[in-house]
Amino acid sequence: PTPGQHDLIFLVHTVGRDLTWESLTVTPTHPMPGAAVLLTGVLRNAGDLAIVAPQVAFYDDDATIDAVQTLPLLAAGYTTTVTVAWTLPATATLPHLLAAVADPAGQVVETDEANNRATVGVNLPNLSVDAFYTTLSDGHLTAIARLRNMGSGAALTPFTVTLRAGNAITGALLAETAASALNAGGTVTLTFQLTDTTGLALSL
Repeated sequence: PTPGQHDLIFLVHTVGRDLTWESLTVTPTHPMPGAAVLLTGVLRNAGDLAIVAPQVAFYDDDATIDAVQTLPLLAAGYTTTVTVAWTLPATATLPHLLAAVADPAGQVVETDEANNRATVGVNLPNLSVDAFYTTLSDGHLTAIARLRNMGSGAALTPFTVTLRAGNAITGALLAETAASALNAGGTVTLTFQLTDTTGLALSL
């Protein structure tokens, strides 16, 4: 404290309503084309005042999924769970972006209008290292990795696979190679040749 000094601090809070999504999930996580999907969203009133009959809608890209749902009164600070059934088209080849939108018609005046939308992608690739091992011959280290696409969508464009020492993210780059497109459920085997094996702990 300083003698004669006066400090005046203001705290301003706008009392209002605020719909926001805590989460949006799909079951199953990686649906195959033609599979039935359940979308589950957890909606919160993050404001101070109750919201009477809030509405939510679900979308597949720009197409509406089912009808707009009108929910019971949602008190301040409370959450409610909203679900909708959907089927991933049997002919789907590209990713689909599913969205949950609170107050789609803009009927509720909110303190934050920018947090009313949550999204989740489906029919996406999910690349995983299925196996990784090394062989040593005549002082040459060969690292062999088998990658698998565990998702429901194809990796349509070539992607890069790197081999690093110590840590898969921050380790020193030892080698890299490009892999071609990989269909859902498909595998690809990649080979890395290394001549300096001093003190290496490999990460992919």
